[in-house]
Amino acid sequence: MQTAIETYFAEPSSNNSTQPSTYTTPVKCNIKIRNKFYSAIIDSSASISMISYQIVKELGLKIDTCSSSLIVSATGPSIRPLGIIKDLLIEIEGITIPIDIEVMDATSYSLLLGND
Repeated sequence: MQTAIETYFAEPSSNNSTQPSTYTTPVKCNIKIRNKFYSAIIDSSASISMISYQIVKELGLKIDTCSSSLIVSATGPSIRPLGIIKDLLIEIEGITIPIDIEVMDATSYSLLLGND
């Protein structure tokens, strides 16, 4: 799948002259946190990674620090995250990665992995 995605982004389409020169397409994938599977959105245009408070409660995770971020949502209003979980271990395709992730009181998604 990674090769297919890399090929898609590396080769601009010759049949669509209105296509921009930079590509940002969100991709869904399955990740594992504490041996539980979740669907995540990988979005290279998102500047931070976010997790819903529902999953934080479900997994018994603790918020490590306050957040100074102010998130501008797609629907308009700005939202302040509940805090940050530092070095949360997520597993993608057998590879474990520690990430700092902002905790959001959101219901429209479970996890969003940005370019941070």
